[in-house]
Amino acid sequence: MGAGLQPFADPVRGTAWLAVFLWAAACGALLTRRSVARALWPLAWAACAVHVAVAFEWVHGWSHAAAFEDTRQKGGVGEGVFVNYAVLAVWCVDAMWLAGWPKGYARRPRWVGWAVHGFLAFVIFNAAVVFADGVSCWVGVGVFVALGWVAVRPSAGRG
Repeated sequence: MGAGLQPFADPVRGTAWLAVFLWAAACGALLTRRSVARALWPLAWAACAVHVAVAFEWVHGWSHAAAFEDTRQKGGVGEGVFVNYAVLAVWCVDAMWLAGWPKGYARRPRWVGWAVHGFLAFVIFNAAVVFADGVSCWVGVGVFVALGWVAVRPSAGRG
């Protein structure tokens, strides 16, 4: 495989990018076609959960201590691993809420949506852009630019 595709060659990175792409597609659907988002949002969360499971299997040997140390080495703060756990929990609740009670989800206070999606976007941006390198970083930038374009389009929010 060419060096340009290497970031996508292993299961940990592959599942990470699947989760990022599904997250972006689901966010785009939340902005434009909520009926599609109802299916995509839980699917994107499931991809993230699979990524975490694959990382724990392949990289950390199902050891929280190893995940903590890896997070400390890569990000400078081992406690950052708890942010990853929070992403899974917050996203799971949000995805199940949308899938199971879409009318209630649509009526929730605006600040709840901003908090949830802002938190997820912040963490995913850091994973896909800030802590990525080479081709991976530029793919992450592209994902966020595309999502930003969907958000500011005049038709965003309809559907």
